[in-house]
Amino acid sequence: MRVVRKCTVLGGVCLSALLTAACEAVPPTENPAAGLTSRQQLTLDPPIVTLTEVGDSLQLRLAINGKERGAELRGLIWRSVDPSVVEVDETGRIRAVSSGVTEVVANYLGTEVHAMVYSAPKYAGIKLDGVEELAVGDTATFSAYLVDEDGNPKSGPPVKWSSSAEDVASIDDDGLVEALAEGEAEISAKAANWSAALLVTVVAPAEDPDPDTDPDPDPDPNPDDGNSDRLDRAFPGAQGYGAKATVACDRSDVQVLRVTNTNGSGPGSFLDALDRNDPDRMSVVLFETGGTIRTSTRLRSGCIYIAGQTAPGDGVQLHNPDGVVFSIDRSSAAHDIVVRHLRFRSGRGEAGRQDVV
Repeated sequence: MRVVRKCTVLGGVCLSALLTAACEAVPPTENPAAGLTSRQQLTLDPPIVTLTEVGDSLQLRLAINGKERGAELRGLIWRSVDPSVVEVDETGRIRAVSSGVTEVVANYLGTEVHAMVYSAPKYAGIKLDGVEELAVGDTATFSAYLVDEDGNPKSGPPVKWSSSAEDVASIDDDGLVEALAEGEAEISAKAANWSAALLVTVVAPAEDPDPDTDPDPDPDPNPDDGNSDRLDRAFPGAQGYGAKATVACDRSDVQVLRVTNTNGSGPGSFLDALDRNDPDRMSVVLFETGGTIRTSTRLRSGCIYIAGQTAPGDGVQLHNPDGVVFSIDRSSAAHDIVVRHLRFRSGRGEAGRQDVV
């Protein structure tokens, strides 16, 4: 950078040649044609502005590398993207003209910086949503937004979050609250000239139950108190979430389907019994024969009780050497199905690696 020196001339001789301390170095005026160097950073302060009422004004300040500069900069141009909302003069002072949102731009040597300006916004308040109680270690995301007189969300400057007790409950810039210790903390949200707060109580975390002292770690969701009708179960002693299967079916006219042979199909076969099931009635399949039935069965209707325990001898085994033995068509109306005391056997090789049911 070229340096110009001011000095006192005495008898045609610059005293700087005789006395260096008499000289003062001053920086030259920026050359607009040169542009900013890569080391020079342009910023505007403040970058986000809210002018509450029409006519309100504020001075924007331009800085280069953090040092405030002003009108002495040749080539500095100010402009408003929407002058009908906000005006700006040649010094960077802005004034609210009407209600709205716009940007003010400072252009210096071809480099632009922007400030977002909310002019005379018609806000009626700020709405804060969150939880009032958290356990130590829990997190929750809070939200806040500006609203108009009808409670409708309005765009505006970003919300600034804070906690009255950061050691109890902290909150980040995105509204994420983390419960750190037992106590109370007031979570506050501020935007424009509005603010809202919510008191959060942090409690001790719930203790996990001791499985050794739990008298019934897997309780029956349908307990039998000894007074209920036996018809409220799929079968006597049924437990678990399927205990009430077929209870909703019409049991006033039960259809009995009998299996009289071990053929894979045809009259009297297990497959024939399932095909004859009336979906509008409760059906019970009884076995008058035992042994191995080679078949692949798919149920397509519901309200059926397959009573394998009625088979004589060693009972009934369903076998399919090619893969799946027994399945339910989920795309059909199959529902309320009870299958008891049946054995299933898959095939060998690749078929043996498939699920049989």
